[in-house]
Amino acid sequence: MRILGLYLNDFVRTGGQRRYLELLEGLAAKGHEVLVLMDEDLVYTPLHLHALPIRVRDKGRRRLLPNSLNYLRAVASSFPGLEQVIGRIDYIHIHGELHYLAAMHLKRRLGARLFFAYRSNAILRDRIGVEAGYVDLLGRLKVAIQGQKYRLYERLIARKAEIIAFQNSSDEEDFLSRAPAGRGKTVIIRGAIDGPRFRKEHEGINRATRVCKLVYVGLLHESKGVMYLLDAMAELHRRGIDSLSLDVLGRGESLEARRAYCEERGIGQMVSFCGQVADPFPYLADADLMVFPSLYDAYPDVILESLFVGLPVIATKVGGLGEMLAHEELLVPVMDSAAIADRVERCVREPAFYQRLRALCAERKAHFVFDWAEAWERVMKAGLAP
Repeated sequence: MRILGLYLNDFVRTGGQRRYLELLEGLAAKGHEVLVLMDEDLVYTPLHLHALPIRVRDKGRRRLLPNSLNYLRAVASSFPGLEQVIGRIDYIHIHGELHYLAAMHLKRRLGARLFFAYRSNAILRDRIGVEAGYVDLLGRLKVAIQGQKYRLYERLIARKAEIIAFQNSSDEEDFLSRAPAGRGKTVIIRGAIDGPRFRKEHEGINRATRVCKLVYVGLLHESKGVMYLLDAMAELHRRGIDSLSLDVLGRGESLEARRAYCEERGIGQMVSFCGQVADPFPYLADADLMVFPSLYDAYPDVILESLFVGLPVIATKVGGLGEMLAHEELLVPVMDSAAIADRVERCVREPAFYQRLRALCAERKAHFVFDWAEAWERVMKAGLAP
């Protein structure tokens, strides 16, 4: 197959962005010709794919156009000089709506199929934000406008894409309820413990026998529910469980405010804010329990990374997290700091319960060990069959 990808960000900042490039590299390693239009300013050395650098103007926070329109402009202006190089394409493969307009321009010019991977249920995420109360009046107006934009994108994707991939059935069902034209086009391809990030020396390295150290990895944005975890730590402190510590890994403009909040609640010595780290695996190996209190997530890589090292996880039952962890003992209600505190306390006070969580997580790990690129390849080949 000949596959065309689009990566017009000038950075690799999130796990989803990294995984997209890993997938394209994986497909190229299987012998497919994978071409990727990339921002010329992106620092990235291809291993197997062929990068086609293009100029993307008007970047940064003060840009005049939204990124989606800016990427469309970059692709449209660069296409005449690349048309012969690109040639015949079987699939234009993109993850998320940010590159959708640029992909549609190429689809029309090349006559290729569009394989769209739905990464995040932004409508559900924003609705939960309103319900959680961290969106002010102006934010609610923005959410309403954004919601209409996302609904339009979904209807267009449902009509124009040949294949639409989801990471979990919850997002798939929610999408189809709003964009029924996509029925018959959707598939579920879950995340996998596969690729260069999952190095053999990290596998099963966590051998904790009791709970003293918790860890959280992710953004410090309100949508990730970090405040519920901090409130749970304060509640555990109130209950007299002071032997616990928490490492918070991730970036966020609210870092100092979070530190001040912990000091006010008397847990400043229990919580360490480590910022964004390039390699979370040493922290996962050293912790006793991962707590992931997100208000919405489709299929976070950090859950797979924790399972890989043998670190047990408890997470909120929302988005794709329920499908990832499956067992009720590993799940807590969303926006419920008391439930988080109760579950952690039980792990601390009942070693047998903690060992059960370890066993359940080890069982879940086996569901994610497969060739991720092959799963995508299989779906793409089926889409080309007469």
